[in-house]
Amino acid sequence: MVDAWNHQHEELQKALNLIKQGGDFTNNTLNLQKGEGVYIQVHNVSLLGDVKSAGHYVSGHQGISIPIGSLGGRSVRYNVGRSKGHYEAGATHEAGVDTGQFYITNTRIIFVGTKKTTVIPISTVISANVASGAVTVSSSKLTKTLRVWIGSELEEWVSEWIKLALAVNSEGKDKVAEDLTNQIVELEAAKPNDPINPNGA
Repeated sequence: MVDAWNHQHEELQKALNLIKQGGDFTNNTLNLQKGEGVYIQVHNVSLLGDVKSAGHYVSGHQGISIPIGSLGGRSVRYNVGRSKGHYEAGATHEAGVDTGQFYITNTRIIFVGTKKTTVIPISTVISANVASGAVTVSSSKLTKTLRVWIGSELEEWVSEWIKLALAVNSEGKDKVAEDLTNQIVELEAAKPNDPINPNGA
């Protein structure tokens, strides 16, 4: 219980510091805009997209041949049920189509891959959620949603930072910093006793 409290307190304090200063301006892996700071960076993620499986050719049927008489001494037969072969396209499924880094800054959500880069200004985000190990972001600037696989172990952390980034955009960093400060105060008031040092010695 104490370890969980310490971890939560540490994460809230880190978040408060980053929000107050506007993010990390020392990040040298991203071409930052003026006044832009990085909140979080997630390494080795996968961009998800629709991938078609290979199609296949379906052969036709010969059917059956029925004798119907003769003409000029030659047997005449009628074929029933014969069909030509045809091509069937493969099914579409979701899979990784690129690998790279995922960033949340105070102004943008960014995927930087080996094949392409997708940039979403925070101000254009319509919806954003994290579930089943993937981040899904819809933007008024994109025709398709951005889906990035981050792994289930990072879901809660990334989800909280998306909420913070959106809140900073809509309410301002001072209001978000105030809310985080209040959360820290409430958490400190409910600090559990340390079973090893119950008096905090």
